[in-house]
Amino acid sequence: MDKNKFTPKLFPFLFASIWGLILFLAGIIKQNFVTSFLVKALSSIYIGYGHSLQGAIIGSLFGFADALIGAFLCLFFFKVISKKVLTSQKVID
Repeated sequence: MDKNKFTPKLFPFLFASIWGLILFLAGIIKQNFVTSFLVKALSSIYIGYGHSLQGAIIGSLFGFADALIGAFLCLFFFKVISKKVLTSQKVID
């Protein structure tokens, strides 16, 4: 088995890790227009998220969990829909 092969089971963890890292970096980066807007908008969703180390850690953990659940649901529905589409197609010779 090839070690570098992408497996769909790892997609949710990859997506959640990237989103958590973005939230963490936005939380610790000095306030500017972009990060201030992002943190202000997401602090209403992720409780405790803010421009501090503690807020960045809390927000990145909430964001990681949120993205992990969302990516698992997307992967699940993709598998369900793709199975229905593949089994319902008629082969025309």
